[in-house]
Formats: sequence, C-alpha cells, structure tokens
Amino acid sequence: MKRLSILAIGIGFLALFSCTKGSQYLLEDMIKKTNSDLPLRISDDIYLDSFRIIKSEKTVAGYCSLENPQTISVLKEQDMGITKRAIVGSIKSTTESKLFIDLVVSADYSLTMVFLTNKGELIERLTLSQEDLSYSPDSTQIEQDVRMQMLNTINNLKKSCPVELDEITTLTDVEYNPDQSTLTYTYELDVEFEGNGEAFAEEMRPELKKDVLDLTKNLFTKRNTTISYIYMAEDDTINITFTPEDYK
Repeated sequence: MKRLSILAIGIGFLALFSCTKGSQYLLEDMIKKTNSDLPLRISDDIYLDSFRIIKSEKTVAGYCSLENPQTISVLKEQDMGITKRAIVGSIKSTTESKLFIDLVVSADYSLTMVFLTNKGELIERLTLSQEDLSYSPDSTQIEQDVRMQMLNTINNLKKSCPVELDEITTLTDVEYNPDQSTLTYTYELDVEFEGNGEAFAEEMRPELKKDVLDLTKNLFTKRNTTISYIYMAEDDTINITFTPEDYK
C-alpha cells in the first residue's frame, strides 16, 4: 500500500550494516554502503532513493520518490503526529533497527524524510527530532498508532477511487479489515474474459506475487494479512488471493 509508515522498513534497512559502536564515522560508512544498494522499493510506488548526512542541519536525510499523484494526495492528508510515532515505533520494533536509531541519536542528529515526485519536486519533508527518536511507546501504543495510520491510509485511498490505471483497468475500491487481517483491491476491466478467466489468473498471479513479495516489507504483511486482487470483467469475476503462507 501507499503508506508513509511503510518507510520505516526502508529506514531499518540501514541497520543491516551497523556495528557495535555508534559514531559519525560509522554512520557515514553505513550510509555509503546502504546507498550502493538503493533505490529500494518500499511500497506500491514509493522508492527509497538515497540517504545522506546534512551536517549544516545536523540531520540524516532519506530521499524518497513517489510516482502516483494519488499517493501524493494520500501522503499530504496523513496525520503527522501519528505518522512520526508509527515510524519510530516501527523502527524500534527490531533490535537491528533500534541500533540505527541509537546511532543517529548518539551522533546528535535528527532524521529527515524528504518526499519528492519522480520529477524531483518537493511533496513533503518530515523531520524526526531527537525527542521524536527517543519516543519509547509500549507495544499497545505502537499497535494502536500503526493500526490508526493503516486505517487512515486505506480510507484516504478509498476517497481517491476510482483510479484509472490504464486503458482497460480501473481501481474501484480497496478494503482493509484489521480484525480479519484481509486487504482487498477491486478492479474493473473494460474487457470480456470470454471463458479465459482462469488463463488470465494464471498469467497475472506471478506478476502480482512480485508485488506481494515487495509488500512483505510493510506493516500489512507483517500482520499476516491475506491480500486479494479482484478483477471484475464484463462477463466474469476473478479473485487472485495470497495468504501469509504464500509470501513467507
């Protein structure tokens, strides 16, 4: 999904290169190594492009590009307070990611996420201060914040529907049920299957699975969410579903 909180997973990617001692030198080395593996797709159409230290601002800046105008609209409607808490809570959810935060804090830096269009135009700039990075919620508060942001994101995306994706495909609805852990995308196709619905499903499933595997970095699949893609043609409806067993 097009979610800001999902960026926390991309940020945590830096921690894979962390060592035992926090220092500015180590931070620079981590960023250099991480940038060699970027860009990294961290949601449906959000890419983590690079990190760099801006010494004049005493911040570590992470640059992300967004391609879909609907994603930009959703991003701008996010509650920044909840977003900050969700990002920090998600980063601190694993030992490795917490090491990254500790290193940034020990270097006396803030963390700034810069969101740009694919043309380089600024969309939003979100800075996590030392106080934000020191936020230590309990597990219940983390879950409440993340759940609220997930629901807000889906609701904002629903408001943008229908979204014409190409000449024959329109995203008409998206539904997330946190109690049943299901995420469903519904599309209308301006074609007829003419009895070839199963062949269509077989052709689409490998491509959709690539998307689902990309989504394993996000908070939906971390919660063992079943993800379904429903395609409604003029003469038939095809449901392609991925359970947690399919993407683990």
